[in-house]
Amino acid sequence: MATTQTETRFSSLLSREKATTDEQPVHLSLCGIEVPSVGPDRGATDDDIWRTAEGRVAGTPHPKDDARKIVGHIKNRLNGSSPSGSSSRLLKLADDITTDITDATSGSEPARLKVATAALELAAAVRPPSDAIMSLFANMSVVSAVRLFQHWGVFDMLPTSPPTQGTACCDIARQINAEEGIVCGFHPLSPLLFLIEPGLMTETARISTMLTSSRILSLTHNGELCHTPTSLLLRSSEPMAAMFDLMYTNIVRVSDILPCYFDTYGKKEPVGPGHVPVTVLTGEAELGYFESVAKDEERMRGFTRAMGVASGRVPVTGVYPLGKMLDGVEEEDDGRVMWVDVGGGGGHVLRRFREGCAGLRDRRCVVVDLAGVVDQGRMEAKGDELMMAVEWVEGDFMREMTVKGARFYYLRHILRDYSDPIATLILRNVARAMGRDSRILVSEQINPDGGGTTGRPMPLYAAFKDYSMLAIGGKERSLTQFERIGKEAGLRVEAVYRDSKGTGHGVVEFVLEG
Repeated sequence: MATTQTETRFSSLLSREKATTDEQPVHLSLCGIEVPSVGPDRGATDDDIWRTAEGRVAGTPHPKDDARKIVGHIKNRLNGSSPSGSSSRLLKLADDITTDITDATSGSEPARLKVATAALELAAAVRPPSDAIMSLFANMSVVSAVRLFQHWGVFDMLPTSPPTQGTACCDIARQINAEEGIVCGFHPLSPLLFLIEPGLMTETARISTMLTSSRILSLTHNGELCHTPTSLLLRSSEPMAAMFDLMYTNIVRVSDILPCYFDTYGKKEPVGPGHVPVTVLTGEAELGYFESVAKDEERMRGFTRAMGVASGRVPVTGVYPLGKMLDGVEEEDDGRVMWVDVGGGGGHVLRRFREGCAGLRDRRCVVVDLAGVVDQGRMEAKGDELMMAVEWVEGDFMREMTVKGARFYYLRHILRDYSDPIATLILRNVARAMGRDSRILVSEQINPDGGGTTGRPMPLYAAFKDYSMLAIGGKERSLTQFERIGKEAGLRVEAVYRDSKGTGHGVVEFVLEG
């Protein structure tokens, strides 16, 4: 049973694969194309533009012109090979990337996703199978190295103003009471040391090498470690650091026990709430995931911070045409509730709706959540003009819905945390409280139907998010899967609204069947 019943959006782990050109290494990543970063012979210059915005650094030295240059190298290589159907496909992918680079680097989400998808397909097509397998372990090594530096506080030790200023490895090693060799992967004299005594190089090829090679960290002219936009997000003060901790447990640690888990519980989807992989891992099999998190105050704080990353990745408003829907609803004289945020936590999402939709501000709005959550929300709402009139009602979506006959019941990132049987139970509980003209709005990721089995594979990020939910007994769903659980709850899908920016997020509108 969820304590905060908030939305969960997991960010993606970066996957970088290397292809070599005549002049410089080429890196293709989940988020698009990455050009070679600052190296020992190419330090940051005064022309490198770094600006801080919302805790992130933008304007990094890999603009669209560099990306075009990389794609040009690939195209030249392909044009030099014998023509074939496969090379024609690769050339088209390269052309697609070149065409969309400008939009992708200018903030267009659809263009960015298109370029990233084409880059991944291009990398997969040119990489030998054995390299593809070994690259999986290279990525795991990067995650392991990040975990170590995060645990030791190294990301917090590096200067951030300007972020291109570095810290010597010997200073880092001294601060964390470690041997310099275990920390440092590059030294300005490394090439000379290799010529004098090759064995000395093995002493330094350790943790920082994985992080500079994968462009998580960078190097200054004199070989000091310095921040990149990525590593700045891994400082302990950043919500993304909390997300990394959460994902490390739910993906890396859980993956080690999955064979034993399925041998014990059977090769089937976890039903939950208890006996899901992550609670089996932590030795609390009888508990649900959220119960387990709530028992540990520090873990709960980390979870709450991580949700700040998750909620910011997809839109809150603008997908469902709420204003248009409210225009067609006449004023009620009987005090009918217009909007119920089911499992709405502190009311932050409802506040966004009331802020963006004038028609909702004068209507009765209710947040339903567990007792401690609504008490906190009520206290935080004092003095907030947008939230002072909001009603806070204790309730549990696993049981009977306490607010009856509302016009809209809104569930954001609730069903994805649970298996089909439990998601059906939640919908059924809400359905029993509905009036004939009530609507349930489910705001979640909508996966492609077929699960990647009907032609082209599912986008990697969508597949990753669904797989990551396995640890807690949840799942991402396609429209067909939403229709199925809705039907079992006595509902039918009335309409579907998708994010126009190509995030895959959408709103499924349910009404009572019949």
